[in-house]
Amino acid sequence: MKESTPALRRYVFRAFAKLKQKRSRLAALPALRLHALRRKSQTEVFREIHIMPLSPAGHLVTGLKATQLALWKRMI
Repeated sequence: MKESTPALRRYVFRAFAKLKQKRSRLAALPALRLHALRRKSQTEVFREIHIMPLSPAGHLVTGLKATQLALWKRMI
């Protein structure tokens, strides 16, 4: 936003507007419930996680890509 080139600033503001619109559309969708099962591997080098997205009514949601989910580990 501190970019001195007006043309570049216009692209930045346009990108922010698109992100805001996308966030508004996503916020209007019903929340998914996730059922996750975690299983340690035999070597404990990695962990295997199985995730089943469910609709608010409890029906399995199909068609989601792996890139449409974000996972993180909470460090407590």
